[in-house]
Amino acid sequence: MSSGSHEPVPPRYSEAYPRISAVEARRECRRGRSHVLWRNRHGHAIGTAELQWESSNDLLIQPCITDHDYLCSNKDPIKVEVVWKGSTRDNERPYLVCGKCARHCDLLVYDQADWLCKRCQNLKNRSECIDEVVRISEETVEIEQLIGAGRPRGMRQSVYDKMQKRRIELNVRLGGRARRTASLE
Repeated sequence: MSSGSHEPVPPRYSEAYPRISAVEARRECRRGRSHVLWRNRHGHAIGTAELQWESSNDLLIQPCITDHDYLCSNKDPIKVEVVWKGSTRDNERPYLVCGKCARHCDLLVYDQADWLCKRCQNLKNRSECIDEVVRISEETVEIEQLIGAGRPRGMRQSVYDKMQKRRIELNVRLGGRARRTASLE
């Protein structure tokens, strides 16, 4: 065992990593934007990806990670194959091809050197890694931050009522247990 600082342990859930959706990349490029902004689950920007379509079946992605504990940017763009699927020509949509298993995925996750699917990187969704009390606590806090001081200006009354009802349901499910948050590691 060595003393001193240690490397941060990468989380094993996909939401902690930069990820790109085929549909999102297509939408951003159609809007004339050549980049996608990545945010963590708290809404803080952690980087961008520069997108460039080489052809209709090849997407170059240049990740630029600015504020991340366990990832750094790759110097060269990474080519990701894109396949188009649909029942007719008019409703085709793009899917990204995993660089390891060749599955057609809507979402690929960046992990140091390549864009791979969640299965190849052995990643789960964050909600699968935390217990029910933490999920309930986090959802309750989000609702309370949004409507804690009353209905925000511009929010429909019906939406406000649904959020109030959901907050009450969550407090009932919590059943008097203390709220908890998830560990950062």
